[in-house]
Amino acid sequence: MIFEEAGEMTALIELKDLEKKPDIILEHFMKYGDEVFYVLDDDEIYGIITLGDLYRAYASGSTIPKVNRNFSYIETENDYESAQKIFEQYTNIHEVAVVKKKKLIGVLKSGHRKSWDDWRNTRDCLQNTLFELQLEKDRKEWIQRDIQSLSKLKAKLFVYRYLCVEDMDLTDDERTIFEEKSQLPTEAMSALTQKEQKIFFGENNDPQYIEQLINYIVNDRKIIYRNGIPVNEDISNRIVNIKNGYRIVPNVWGGADRKIFMVGPCTMFGGLVNDAQTIEAYLQEILIGKQFQNYEVVNCSVTGVLSFPRLFHEKISEDDIVIIMSPYFDTWKVFEKIYPEKIRCLESMSEVWSDIHLPIYQIYNMAEHCNHVVNRKIAEKIFKDIEGYLSIEMGKGCRESLQNYYISWEIAAYYKRHFRNLPNRKQKGKIGSVVMNCNPFTKGHRYLIEQACAKLDYLYVLVVEEDKSDFAFSDRIEMVKRGVEDIENVCVIPSGEYVISAKTFAQYFKKEQIENVEDMDYDIHIFGEIVAKELGIQYRFVGEEPYDMVTAKYNRTMMNILPQHGVKVIEITRLKDDDGEIISASKVRKCISEGSTQELLKMLPASTIEYLNER
Repeated sequence: MIFEEAGEMTALIELKDLEKKPDIILEHFMKYGDEVFYVLDDDEIYGIITLGDLYRAYASGSTIPKVNRNFSYIETENDYESAQKIFEQYTNIHEVAVVKKKKLIGVLKSGHRKSWDDWRNTRDCLQNTLFELQLEKDRKEWIQRDIQSLSKLKAKLFVYRYLCVEDMDLTDDERTIFEEKSQLPTEAMSALTQKEQKIFFGENNDPQYIEQLINYIVNDRKIIYRNGIPVNEDISNRIVNIKNGYRIVPNVWGGADRKIFMVGPCTMFGGLVNDAQTIEAYLQEILIGKQFQNYEVVNCSVTGVLSFPRLFHEKISEDDIVIIMSPYFDTWKVFEKIYPEKIRCLESMSEVWSDIHLPIYQIYNMAEHCNHVVNRKIAEKIFKDIEGYLSIEMGKGCRESLQNYYISWEIAAYYKRHFRNLPNRKQKGKIGSVVMNCNPFTKGHRYLIEQACAKLDYLYVLVVEEDKSDFAFSDRIEMVKRGVEDIENVCVIPSGEYVISAKTFAQYFKKEQIENVEDMDYDIHIFGEIVAKELGIQYRFVGEEPYDMVTAKYNRTMMNILPQHGVKVIEITRLKDDDGEIISASKVRKCISEGSTQELLKMLPASTIEYLNER
């Protein structure tokens, strides 16, 4: 056994410093192989903290570990017999404190310890937990930021909490019925009893109608994304009609100049009813009956996804009304206090259920999956809530949108994970980037990287990861790594799923077929708002593009957008060969197909030629 005196120990902290500097313990465990941290109170031993204690604290959402005051100790450093009994009784303990008159004298170590593999696994597990906890914190801040942005809409906002069974006054038997129904998938709707079908579907209670409804939900319902904003794919059938991404409200009065935008989950969309039975259709009916024909109800809801991003690109005026059913109701309430004149939060739908006979039969497998009866009652409640804010005057406000794109938290979280384990991630000085397809890696690519490095302290080379090129991604990134391995302060990484990818810039991979270059702003916003911020990128370097109209427009668009995100775009003149011709990957591919070896030697670095020969 080995005795280590307290004066030589580094795993010590005063109790008064524990709350002020809890990160010291984490940093120590991550750096050293100690298994125990000792907490002192005015030089007296107060307790201990193990790596397990720290893990449990972070897993519960706390940054301050609970001090274990019930720990084993011995009173003399040469009491090997007592120490040995402790080590034998607790096989995961490899050191024991030596305490005299409440003073920590030191620790007696068994000479054994956890294996380094076990130790690394424990630390990795803790780091993963910390990372996920930070992600959850970031997610909440992201949603809060989105809601804060939507609070800037000029219209009056009414926010409702999701429908929930807790608002229903159910008997024990009805709760049992609901628990059984809550296990049913959509496909099982046709298996409801005749009584349940008759109540739920009303006048539409026929097998063909139910079959068509199930077919739409299971097979035909599709969501597409436009600049990151989810919309319903257009469709036309007996039950659901969608045009330009909006579900049709069939009784809209023509010529209305004010709008009521409605977004939310499947309840707001009308997931289990036809067009005439949605909340929007019933609300439009009430508005017309009350002589508010100057209002058009707009169904902006999208089932299965968070639908409020739709509001970012809607052209909304101060004369309009926005109605939101949100899972983030508590966050909305925070902003209601900040903007009380604009936001009104309505917490409970209990009055809706109290007016309905046998409410348990008016829902399918959850409260949100309700029928026409519930929808009409919701429409009546919404009208009662907004009636005092309606006007029969013509609208006069200017219609504006907040922005025409939306970056979801899922994309932000993706890149946080994507870049998590990068070596030397936190760089200082001038940080730049180039995004390259390298199909294959040419002297021109090498030249652009050299020119960028001459102006920077550190360069990230993001290689397009989408596998839609002649050369596979695995080959392209390997050629780049070999081609720059002699250049210092360069990091070659995959671009990920949202930088020049089929999801964000599909035209890039169809250049030869393109006649009209469409909008690529979304791809650039993702780079500026997410990628650049994650890596601290201040500059993006591009090669001039005299021939390729798609890339040329992409470069011009970057120059307009990226400075909004604090990234300056620098264009570099393209490298030419000995004949004065611009070196391009497309020329290289043509030479490869024609077998023009001598031409390839002019355009490819030795590293690429060597790699291609190997392959």
